[in-house]
Amino acid sequence: LQKAYDALKLKFAALVQQPPPSPFASKPPPPDLKAVEKNREAPGVLLMIEHIIENTRDMQQEATDGEAEAQDAYTQYVHETTRSVEAKEAAILDRTQERAEAQKDLEEARMELDGTITEIDALAKSEGDLHASCDYLLKNFDVRQEARVQEVEALRQAKAFLAGME
Repeated sequence: LQKAYDALKLKFAALVQQPPPSPFASKPPPPDLKAVEKNREAPGVLLMIEHIIENTRDMQQEATDGEAEAQDAYTQYVHETTRSVEAKEAAILDRTQERAEAQKDLEEARMELDGTITEIDALAKSEGDLHASCDYLLKNFDVRQEARVQEVEALRQAKAFLAGME
C-alpha cells in the first residue's frame, strides 16, 4: 500500500507540474461545454490512501497488542493450571497415604476380630464342657449322695463289728 501511495504521489506530482497537451488548445471550446480543468481528485485519492495506511498501522498495532495480551493471559492460565495440577497431585498423594493407613488399620482390626472370635469360640467350648460336667454332677448327685450315705453306714457297721470283736 505504501508503494502504491508513493507511485501515485509521483505520478500526480508529475501531472501537476506538466500540464498535458490539450488536443483542443488551438481551438476554443464549444459554447455549450465548460472549460477542462485539472483533475483535483488526485489529492483526495492520496489522502484516502494515507488514511488507509494509518488505519492499517493502527489495526496492526491493536492486533499486536491484542496478541500480547492474549499471550500473557495464556501464560497466566498455563501457570495457574500447572499450580492446580500440582496441588491436585499432592492431594492425591495425601489421599493415597491416608487410604494406605486406613487399609493397614482395617487389616489390624480384622486380625484382632479374628483373634477375639477365636477366643470367644474357645470360651464357648469351655463353657459347654463345664456345663456338661456340671449337668453330669447334678444329674448323679442324688445317686452319688445315696451311695456315700450307704458307704458311711457300711463303714460304721464295720467299725462297730470290729469294735465288738475286741
